[in-house]
Amino acid sequence: MSSMSDSEIPDVRQSSEINLQTILQLLAKESQGKNHVLVQKELNTCVLSIQKILSFHENQQVSVFDSEIQSLEKRVAQLEQNTAKPTAVNEKSQAKNSYASALKTNLTAVSSSVSQIQNPSLSQPKNHREKRLILKTNAETTAAIAEKAFVLRNKINDAFSHEKLAEKPVLSSICKSFRGNSIVFMTTDYFSAEFLQQHRQTWQSALSDLVNFDSNIKAHKDEHWGAFVVHGISTEIFNIENGLSLLKEEIETFNSIQLKRTPVWLSSADNREFKKHASALFHVENTQTAESLKTVSVAGQILRVTQYNKQERFKATVQCLNCQIWGHTALNCKKQARCGVCAQKHQTELHKCLICETIGKKCIHSSVKCANCHENHEAKSTECIFYKKSHAHTSKKVPSQQSVSENIQKSVGNSNKRAHETDSEDEMNSSTYFSNKRIEVRIPGNKSC
Repeated sequence: MSSMSDSEIPDVRQSSEINLQTILQLLAKESQGKNHVLVQKELNTCVLSIQKILSFHENQQVSVFDSEIQSLEKRVAQLEQNTAKPTAVNEKSQAKNSYASALKTNLTAVSSSVSQIQNPSLSQPKNHREKRLILKTNAETTAAIAEKAFVLRNKINDAFSHEKLAEKPVLSSICKSFRGNSIVFMTTDYFSAEFLQQHRQTWQSALSDLVNFDSNIKAHKDEHWGAFVVHGISTEIFNIENGLSLLKEEIETFNSIQLKRTPVWLSSADNREFKKHASALFHVENTQTAESLKTVSVAGQILRVTQYNKQERFKATVQCLNCQIWGHTALNCKKQARCGVCAQKHQTELHKCLICETIGKKCIHSSVKCANCHENHEAKSTECIFYKKSHAHTSKKVPSQQSVSENIQKSVGNSNKRAHETDSEDEMNSSTYFSNKRIEVRIPGNKSC
């Protein structure tokens, strides 16, 4: 593409001015010969326009149209020059911007930023148990902490934040355990019970400000302990005040076993009054340790060890608060409600004395009747034959003052009486008990039958 040279531009401009001057002279002659107003106006407009053009040329100014043409000509010339040159690759720039070089350059920065984010103390626990810290408190302290759980939780979280030990909340909840004999601290997902153990002084100080908290209270993680039962433990030696603590010391001293908590009797205090020996439950670190034990030495004797089945024992010894039958809970019970005081068809909490207006429990005016055996005691009474049956696995022998024959006759009489007063579901419960071929009764001073 050819373009006009700079030397030719003045010649073109000069010839253009001559032509414009000639046009002005012609317009002047034309305007003198015409008298019409409109014609004169248009001719004057043309004269003014041509005079403006001449003024641009005299001041050496370039019109907008001419400037655009010159700009396009320069750009075309530059493109022609760039096309003619060979394309050269800047190897140094390419190497600098490559993916490999960028990855190598930023590797150190990325690793350092990741190390700052991954705080060991904020690593998420692997399971639910790792977030639970259990405090072995007494009944008074447990009730006081549970009552102020919301305030204590926020105060403890503020204490961790104030000491710059955590930027996020540490505790999510403070509550009582299932049995209500201890307090459970539950952490958020970013912390664990181990973190609470490491910084015990922080949360302990926060607790002491609001409740009467003993600094010697034991706190341990929620671990899956192993359990075993020891049979034949002497009640004469260990069924005393602080006897279980003495039993714990005996086991740990003469058997090289570390117990996780104080042993627990499997039979009631009433049952132990009639027996020379009883069974107790022990907890160790894991199930492997519990399963490896066959015998232990207690009070100079070798006693037998059996494994503890918690589910079976709980199922047998739990009593439904809806129908009063042993072996299930009221959560999913669909049977007819029975009062635990008078055996009528209503909930125990609805029982009301018409004289003293006592609600939900027996009083001196109550006509007490068992919903299971229909004797003159409450449904939860330890005197009930159904209570003894459900707790028979806790002891091989059931204490009783009656003879075997009297007990059987009384049970049969109650069964006949019950058949006329209760529905078919209660009869099934009664017949289940009497279907046993053998009844073991402990008579003081005699061997079991």
